[in-house]
Amino acid sequence: MTEAGIRFVHLITDATDIEKNLIGLNDLIAFYKQYSPSDKLGWSVYISPSKLNRFFASVVTQITKGRTREFASLPEGLKFLAERDDSLSDIPLP
Repeated sequence: MTEAGIRFVHLITDATDIEKNLIGLNDLIAFYKQYSPSDKLGWSVYISPSKLNRFFASVVTQITKGRTREFASLPEGLKFLAERDDSLSDIPLP
């Protein structure tokens, strides 16, 4: 889907309501390493109120060299995207 989009395609992962992770750190790293980076991919924004989950997301992106940021709330993540990409209009909260 990224390749079909207009550059830059941003990804928002909202894990706000996740109570328990069933996937390990090594599984996440293996998952992300199987995909070659696209020049159309913009920022990946991970949302979780859990400091531990944000830490693990940060570790994965450091290892895979992704352009990712982690935030505690969706409004924080959307604000970050709007500051980085001025082609985005106001992004409504779901």
